[in-house]
Amino acid sequence: GPSELASDENAVTLFLQSLVQPLDHLLPAIMEAGVNDKVALKSLAALPVEEQLEFLRTDLRINLLQSRIILTGLKSLQV
Repeated sequence: GPSELASDENAVTLFLQSLVQPLDHLLPAIMEAGVNDKVALKSLAALPVEEQLEFLRTDLRINLLQSRIILTGLKSLQV
């Protein structure tokens, strides 16, 4: 239901807010690109770093500095 959707969006928001530099303003772009719940975040974290970078730089057009910050955050999600 709607609350489930909110918690999915929340997982992505919390991730973005947890970064060295909070990047929660990127939420709409990231959600739109398909990273819209915890499972998708974990899937992204499981990709090789080159593919993560490609996704962030090419699909999301996020600058290199912000991409690096997100990559660092994704590393901490790999369990």
